[in-house]
Amino acid sequence: MFAVVLIGLVVIFSYGVGNVSAANSTGLTVNKNIVNTVPGKDLVVTSVTAPLTGDKSLKFFFHNTIKNQGSAAASGFWVNYYLRANFTSPTKYIGHRYISNLGAGTSNSQNTVLTIPNTIASGRYYILVYADSSRIITESNEHNNCLYSSSTIKIHSIKGYWINNGPDELNYINVTELKKEGVSDLFVLTNKQNPTSTLKPFVDAFSGSGIKINAWITCFKNREGKWFDPRGNPVLVDELVNKIASIATNYNVDGIHLDYMRYPGTAYRYSNAANTVTSFVHRINGKIQNINNQNIPGKHRILLSAALMPECSINSYYYGQNYGQLAPYMDFLVPMIYKGNYNQNTNWIAATTHYIKIHANGKPVVAGLLSYNSDTNPIPLSASRLKSDINAALTNGSSGFVLFKYGLVDSNILRIPTYKTASIAQITTTAAIVKTYIEKNKKLPSNVTLNGVKWGMPTFFHLLLNCLSKVSKGYTGSIKIKVFRLPLYSSETLISGNMIKNDYLSLATNIQNFMDVNGAAPKYMNIKLGKIRYESLIYMYSRILNYYSVNKVLPSNIMVKPWFNPKSTYYY
Repeated sequence: MFAVVLIGLVVIFSYGVGNVSAANSTGLTVNKNIVNTVPGKDLVVTSVTAPLTGDKSLKFFFHNTIKNQGSAAASGFWVNYYLRANFTSPTKYIGHRYISNLGAGTSNSQNTVLTIPNTIASGRYYILVYADSSRIITESNEHNNCLYSSSTIKIHSIKGYWINNGPDELNYINVTELKKEGVSDLFVLTNKQNPTSTLKPFVDAFSGSGIKINAWITCFKNREGKWFDPRGNPVLVDELVNKIASIATNYNVDGIHLDYMRYPGTAYRYSNAANTVTSFVHRINGKIQNINNQNIPGKHRILLSAALMPECSINSYYYGQNYGQLAPYMDFLVPMIYKGNYNQNTNWIAATTHYIKIHANGKPVVAGLLSYNSDTNPIPLSASRLKSDINAALTNGSSGFVLFKYGLVDSNILRIPTYKTASIAQITTTAAIVKTYIEKNKKLPSNVTLNGVKWGMPTFFHLLLNCLSKVSKGYTGSIKIKVFRLPLYSSETLISGNMIKNDYLSLATNIQNFMDVNGAAPKYMNIKLGKIRYESLIYMYSRILNYYSVNKVLPSNIMVKPWFNPKSTYYY
């Protein structure tokens, strides 16, 4: 016999022995002790709708309806909820609700919100709803109080990826393959000013897939990417809160994921910095709960999470992020436990995960891990090294993991479709076209075409750099085409002069590393001649590869001039 004790009430289930079974639509039986029956009250569960997926330690919601099909009102009874993997396995209690009164012939429907225990094994489960589970109500029929969902919910730990390369990445993402990989969540970098172009394509592509889309939003940085003090800039904070609320309202996302929701290591300079950060998250939480409480048909329930710094006891001092203070207002915490950026090892991941877990006031912690060595060496970790990092987090209390980032992962770990490629001849020919276009039109083209496919200029920029690095080493094969976003803006303070070969090759490597990590072209790069803007860089490297195409050798130096100025002659 299996007993569940709930608030002093004992619910008894027995399997194949004694008592009479309460029937349900699946043929699975859960027994309820017989009591004296009289005509009148008769409670039944008429519907249970299981969601496609659920994550360990996180809330999920599902629709269920309890009806009193008797002739007398029933007052004051409990409804219990359980999971069951199959029709012979034990039930797993996951929660309850109380119905204070249910009139004769009336129904009570609810989108019930429960939390899946972290102790539940990953897999598929039926949801069992048991009305009057504590046997308070004497009913005319004691055999019909239970019902199972007709479909199962797939439960897993969170397995997610940050995606910051923009919607062109959908050229490579295969939803079916991600599902096979067990991916539960994608965190998509979202332009607050233009979510339609950056977020909506992902929402549409993954609709109905069971993979959750979280809008990943940069917080305490202005339009130029510069930090601001949230306490000293209430107008900017109000604008930010309203934009996040608008995204949560108007796009059918599964989550809002906050980033840069902190000070840049300077929180100690400001009074009550942690309270300022916590207050902001509290406001966002309130907006999201208001949206969730509207129960809009077809709209997903939104969870709130945030990317947090991993510096444990000093986190609040430097960044204003107090794990315990923030936890009540978030559904789960995602500390960025990036060992390579901290020159640490796998043991540090274990210790950091453990610390944050015990300081998160019971809220789930989902470890954010680097999929590559470090920001200065963005080479993907081997499958064995990354698996070791993941296991270190999971065995120390993490409710899953999020990898930074999609597209920078060893191919043995994540099923990424084969990249499209271009030949060196195609790239150098296109470089000549871009060079000519700039000199004629005094601006960049909006895109280029390779093998019949249009690509944005940031993608072509990376292709230029990759091609240059390859040909400088004598490589003659094809080049992978990886997608990237535009910079938010560009700026330049540059004097004219020559740049030697070693310098422009070194610069190309640095830009590639920057783009691989950040998913976007840089606004500018610093060189000996000053600050050179994004557009100037594309023009310069197009000229270099055009020279190579004509002369079959790279130039020993390249002339660099400021980007077009209407008051002066353009370039040459």
